[in-house]
Amino acid sequence: MQEGSVVTIMGCNGAAKSTMGFDTVFVSGTSRRLVFLYINDGKAELRDAGKLGGKNCVEREKALMEEAGEKRLRAATIGPAGEHHSLMACIINDGHRAAGRGGGGAVMGSKNLKIGAAGSLRRSLRRC
Repeated sequence: MQEGSVVTIMGCNGAAKSTMGFDTVFVSGTSRRLVFLYINDGKAELRDAGKLGGKNCVEREKALMEEAGEKRLRAATIGPAGEHHSLMACIINDGHRAAGRGGGGAVMGSKNLKIGAAGSLRRSLRRC
């Protein structure tokens, strides 16, 4: 039997993933290098995130927006605490919303996954 934890987060990230063609994202395994998951137009790919290491969540999201050339990009990120597998590391989205229970930031850090999901919105979201 496997034990686990559920991490919930408010904000626009879930609705944004749905507009990109994904309702749920599961990540298994560990990357050998720092990566981020980029979702766009119904396709998902892992991209190199080496230059995003050490940045806080807001800096990381801004850098990704510039790199991708997407102003309406949504991301769930971890900061340095997640990179160091701190058990109190949070997953941050929308720049200020945190999923802090269950050590989700530490889990993402242990997988070398710096940004959980990012992509361009197909359509605008009314409440976001």
